[in-house]
Amino acid sequence: MEESFVNHGFSIKVVKQNIFRVGVHVTDVSRIVHKDDEIDAQAQYRGFSFPSTTSAQTNFMLPDHINHLCSLEQNRSRYAISVFFEIDQTDPCNIRITDKRIYRTIIKSSAHYNYIEIENIINSQGIIDDIFADDIQILFRLSKKLKFQRLRMESFASPVSVDFTTTDGIMKTKKHIL
Repeated sequence: MEESFVNHGFSIKVVKQNIFRVGVHVTDVSRIVHKDDEIDAQAQYRGFSFPSTTSAQTNFMLPDHINHLCSLEQNRSRYAISVFFEIDQTDPCNIRITDKRIYRTIIKSSAHYNYIEIENIINSQGIIDDIFADDIQILFRLSKKLKFQRLRMESFASPVSVDFTTTDGIMKTKKHIL
C-alpha cells in the first residue's frame, strides 16, 4: 500500500558514545484545525484514521485537503509536536531514557520510507546503500533493547500468585506489585 499522507517521523543523533538523542515527530493539525470547528467535530465523530490495503476502504479522520496541508512531505517545512529524549546505553544491562522534552516544532523531513522499505533496510544488516540506513538500524536495535528491558522488568513487577486451595477446581489469582 502506498501511503498518501505522512503524519509521523523519527530522528536520531549521536550525542556521544552509547548516548542517542531520539525525536518522535507527529503532525500538529491544531495549527489548521481549531477546537470545536466543523472539521474538529467531524474528526471527533470519526474518531481515528484507518489505513487499508485498498484505497476504497481507507478512512481518514480528517479531509484530504487538511491531510495534504499537514503531511510531513519530504523537503517541506511542517508544524509538528515533537518528543525528544536521550537513550543512554552506557550500561548494556540497564538502558535509561533521560532528558524527556516535548516541543511544538517546525520540521523538514529529509526522506520518506514505506513499511516495506524500512523492513528491507532493517533486514539488510548494512548492505543497502542509503544515507539513513544506519540511523534506521540504530533506532530498530534500540527499540528491541528497550522492549526486552521492559518485558524483563514487567516479569518482576507483576508476579501472579496462584491459590490451589479452592475446592471448585478454579484457581484464584492475585496480582502483586513489588
